[in-house]
Amino acid sequence: MSIALLAGLLVVLGTGARVDRPTATPPLAAPTAAPAAEPTPTGPAIVRPAQIARMLVLGDGLSLGQGATDPSAGFAALVEDAVPLPFAWDVQASAGGTVDAVFDQADLPDRTDAVVVELGTNDWETVPAARFVTSYRDRLAGLRDRYPEALLLCLGVWQPPSRPETVGYDDAVRAGCESVGGRFVQLSDLFADPANHRSGQADANPGDAGYRLIADRVVAELRGT
Repeated sequence: MSIALLAGLLVVLGTGARVDRPTATPPLAAPTAAPAAEPTPTGPAIVRPAQIARMLVLGDGLSLGQGATDPSAGFAALVEDAVPLPFAWDVQASAGGTVDAVFDQADLPDRTDAVVVELGTNDWETVPAARFVTSYRDRLAGLRDRYPEALLLCLGVWQPPSRPETVGYDDAVRAGCESVGGRFVQLSDLFADPANHRSGQADANPGDAGYRLIADRVVAELRGT
């Protein structure tokens, strides 16, 4: 199973420089006045800015809400509603997109305070594991070089947790993310529950319930809880 392929589709919502929300909207404050220093098993401490005013999302069809009853019920839209920011969110997502395809097409802003990387689900079936490990790690290193103070959240693959490939890909996402001070957010455990799928069976895109749970995890990380 993989996210439906819609070749060549790149959706960009907002830019890191455009102010679409009222300027009175305060930025999201970190839980402490200084960046947190949270140890990780495989890398340096988590990088967390003192506040978050700009957000970048790089993803595939899940970031577009594929499978939800409405795009507003997708996880990215739900997180945006829960965490209002002074600047518009910048969602750059390609249905069916792989890590390399999305990064190659991305128009990265000059600055951002947080990046959500939701990629790997489509690589799971189309990209050899060894190539994925290297590509994901190198792309995350590039993000960290560009945004040294940004919070990086890396969502795992939306695939069956019982499959060895899923464990391998999640391990690659976790290791690549933590190696640059990012935070891994697992999705495969949510995949296991048919209630979290559009079709009611564990072989499809997330449905509204699944997207709500994904959003809750992302919001918790953004708020540092």
